[in-house]
Amino acid sequence: MLARSLEVLQACIVESEGKNEELLEQLLLPLLPHNKTDNIAAYQVAATVLRDAWSTLEGPVSSILNQILVGTSRESVGSSAEIADHVYSLIFELHRMAPALLNAVIPSICLQLQVEEEDVRLRAAMLLGQLFASSHAEYGVEFTRSFKDYLGRSNDISANIRLEVVNSFGFIVQNKPALRKHIEGTILYYILYYCTICSTIHVLYYTVYNNHDVSLFVVWFGFY
Repeated sequence: MLARSLEVLQACIVESEGKNEELLEQLLLPLLPHNKTDNIAAYQVAATVLRDAWSTLEGPVSSILNQILVGTSRESVGSSAEIADHVYSLIFELHRMAPALLNAVIPSICLQLQVEEEDVRLRAAMLLGQLFASSHAEYGVEFTRSFKDYLGRSNDISANIRLEVVNSFGFIVQNKPALRKHIEGTILYYILYYCTICSTIHVLYYTVYNNHDVSLFVVWFGFY
């Protein structure tokens, strides 16, 4: 029965080229935080369809997410308020199922790092840190410019955002060794830049590069 339902659902998606908004919403809703625990079966069905039909769904899903992220009205997007309210959680779930679904979304998330509202920048930084460190995708390698934009938020005007970004360095380096050079380059840049205003920076330099411990660097970034 379940297998047959999956076949029918996938056939409908392929036939509509993923542009049936009502069907697409019903596919995304089970992925939201409260729904995935309340109805595990629906979550599993949605996950299977997204994995199997990601190439068909990439465009329509990206369109919905991008319009929410850039602030298009919900009426014109056609997405439910529920999806818009939980778009960050939804994006994270989608990347676990089919990383390519977000190929056109990562740059839009990075754009949120530039908005005036601190809470928006912070939520975007938190999500990007998780995505760049994730074992399910290689976004940092595939989207080098976006990754560098993210690293640049280590100099954000907000101490909360600076700490959020710097705290992610260790996780990203541990999970993605290929990105280490970019992170070390960012750390070295700020160490040299602030050398003229903070004499204790030499201690930080020694700690980071000789002991491979960014803890003091993280603490310092929260208070400069």
